[in-house]
Amino acid sequence: HHQRHRFASSASKEPLVPKIVFLGPPGVGKGTYAKRIAKWLDVPHIAVGDLLRAEVKAESELGLQVKSLVEKGSLVPDSLVLDLLKNFLEGLSRGSCSTAGDDDDGTTRVFFERSVSSAGGYVLDGFPRTVSQAQMLSDFQNVNLVLNLFLREDVLIEKCLGRRICTKCNGNYNIADIYRAADPAANQPEIVMPPLDIPEKCKPHIVTRQDDREEVILKRLDIYKQEAAPLENFYRERGLLLDYEITGGIEHTMPTLSPAVINGLKH
Repeated sequence: HHQRHRFASSASKEPLVPKIVFLGPPGVGKGTYAKRIAKWLDVPHIAVGDLLRAEVKAESELGLQVKSLVEKGSLVPDSLVLDLLKNFLEGLSRGSCSTAGDDDDGTTRVFFERSVSSAGGYVLDGFPRTVSQAQMLSDFQNVNLVLNLFLREDVLIEKCLGRRICTKCNGNYNIADIYRAADPAANQPEIVMPPLDIPEKCKPHIVTRQDDREEVILKRLDIYKQEAAPLENFYRERGLLLDYEITGGIEHTMPTLSPAVINGLKH
């Protein structure tokens, strides 16, 4: 039932290089889906937060600048983040770095016949966050798909409140068992999200993240909405935005999200 084998473009066309940006509110599972789609397309998953942390750890010139800013509680300026991203993408086009997906989720990785080429492609996660960042990015990168993940707000909040972390292995789990019946009148699909069960070995080490409290979640959502609306419009006006509603867990979502991505890249 995977539709992806039907997408073969004519051989005369240049193969499509996926340059994808993932947008979505905190708690929607953006990082999880970005990672899996990247692995499935065989391109690196670039989480800008991870790039910054890696530079700090490596104590590079850029890393030291970032470190002193973070220690002062300042935001890292756009220009710095863009320099970092430029360096990383240039390294990619030279083939010097790649990030491997570590979790196998049963979606077979497919090397699309001529229609999609992984060379030079990527999935960007956590950047851009503002229109000015998006404009700066478009100066040196032609993004060809912006995937905007969304989820009903009451479900999103319940999901954030259910998040649990293992302090020993950094595993992410979720105790929320979410069900919402479909409401055709309100155009609401059925939502089924089973919990991500905590393994026995992690149970003694489980904590709730400091910022997964309701008032903090609501504040994060508010900030996100203020930034997201203009950013969505920026990409919508350019014909790059694909809205995708999350209505279930990973196993439920991947079989429809994957072909939607390929379809989005084609149009």
